[in-house]
Amino acid sequence: MAPRAKGEIALGELDRLTVAGVRFGTVLADVGYGANAAFCQGLNAWGLRGVVGILRNQKVYSAAVQLVPPAGQACKLVSNEAPAKAEKILAGLPWRRITWRQGTRGALAARFAAAHIQAGDGAVWGNNRHLPGDEAWLAGEWLAGGERKYYLSNLPADTPLRFVRRC
Repeated sequence: MAPRAKGEIALGELDRLTVAGVRFGTVLADVGYGANAAFCQGLNAWGLRGVVGILRNQKVYSAAVQLVPPAGQACKLVSNEAPAKAEKILAGLPWRRITWRQGTRGALAARFAAAHIQAGDGAVWGNNRHLPGDEAWLAGEWLAGGERKYYLSNLPADTPLRFVRRC
């Protein structure tokens, strides 16, 4: 048997468990899976909701991005905007402090921001740039020590996020 990547193994296990009748709420995965476009697309293909960690420099597009034909090339489509790094998208948004429970050393809290985007994990074109993929939530977590973590989620666009300030 040929070696398989982490994401392939995980999708195979999700496939096996789904066929066996196991039902999932939300699949959670670290950045090792979130950086794998095939894994994220596999969650969508199975109709599974998920939240995956991503790298801060993961490319994403605004939710309004469109695929358009470049001048003189009607058979080809490109995005009408350049992708941006996840950290840049969230940098200009308000971050709200959320406390979710008391821990042994006090309140567990962090600051969060989120934006509805299109993941930069679609088909590859031209200079090895990915076209927009599926719609997703981009969320950021800003920990008390200054560390920031980033996530993508395929929860529906109308998911109520209490900490998201809609403009």
